Amino acid sequence: MKRGQYRVEIAESGKKDIKDIKKYILDNFKYRELGENFSRKIKKAALGLDTFPQGHNKAGFVYRGYEIYLKPADTYLLFYVIDEPQKKVTILRVMQWYELAVHFESMGEIKFCVLYRMDSGIPQRLTKGMAMY
Repeated sequence: MKRGQYRVEIAESGKKDIKDIKKYILDNFKYRELGENFSRKIKKAALGLDTFPQGHNKAGFVYRGYEIYLKPADTYLLFYVIDEPQKKVTILRVMQWYELAVHFESMGEIKFCVLYRMDSGIPQRLTKGMAMY
């Protein structure tokens, strides 16, 4: 299978999310295979961003000048940015969701919250703008 045009990387924050989720699975369910399945699913979803990463919904806000996109992967959301000149996708966060996912992004002293809900398997943004907390 031909490789895509984009290089996919996971930021330290995304790696921490993955590590924390896997640790939670292992600590609470004591089932190693479940943790390994989670890792495989996330890796497959991440690698799938190497071709046409613009094909997913925009989260509606910007991080360091880049639009943030989100990709559903099973019961998780991958939040990522695209660097077109370098043909690079960086996964910023990996978060679990059921009916509602809340993504917090700290920008200096101000914190923001963007809410999503599940709608026919596609995360839909609930807020039009950013909600401060």
